[in-house]
Amino acid sequence: MINLRFIFEDSIKSLGNGSEILQNKSLPIVILMMQKDVINHYKLAIRHYFDLSLKESYLQNSSWGTPYDKWRKFANDDFDLLFFSIKTLVQYSSRLFHESELRQRIEDNDFETLKMDSRRYGSLIHGFKYQDKSLGIVIDEGEILEINELVLEGVKLEDRWCSVKTTKVTISDRSVLSEISAKAEAEITSLEKIHGEYIKQCKAFCMTYDIFSYYENKHHGY
Repeated sequence: MINLRFIFEDSIKSLGNGSEILQNKSLPIVILMMQKDVINHYKLAIRHYFDLSLKESYLQNSSWGTPYDKWRKFANDDFDLLFFSIKTLVQYSSRLFHESELRQRIEDNDFETLKMDSRRYGSLIHGFKYQDKSLGIVIDEGEILEINELVLEGVKLEDRWCSVKTTKVTISDRSVLSEISAKAEAEITSLEKIHGEYIKQCKAFCMTYDIFSYYENKHHGY
């Protein structure tokens, strides 16, 4: 669906490969909360307004316009909230990756893979900030919606590691929404499983380190 799996898995790898070298010991717990925000907002976006028939009474005679107009407005609001939480998670997951795993590679003189992965999140964050890129679903006028999903490059390019792919879907037959919802629910289930593993890892991490450390370099960008 949106393909957020690699972002969740990255936090597990980053904490596993660079927990000792991580200076900001509170960062993994911050990301733990952000992952849960993404999961909760994903559920809301899919279960609140998305899969409606447009025959519901509360969509009729609305100041927002036609039933489609009102449905579109509130469904887009839900997906905007989801994207806000995704964007925040991406930024902090990038920081964890740079401050743990990549710093560990510097310590290990592993500069070959360091160069390859140093822009792992760079193009994604740049796209969000400067190119109006997003992840999730945007419902347009004319019974069209756009699915913006994360695509991992098969071959890591010099200045790009991942990108956003946009697919337009006609929804004049609204049964398509049920199909999209089913795919989204499957992804949510997958993310919850990964999140559960990360919870276990964070609990072990908190038993070992003092997570109430000062937040340094807070204006540094990743």
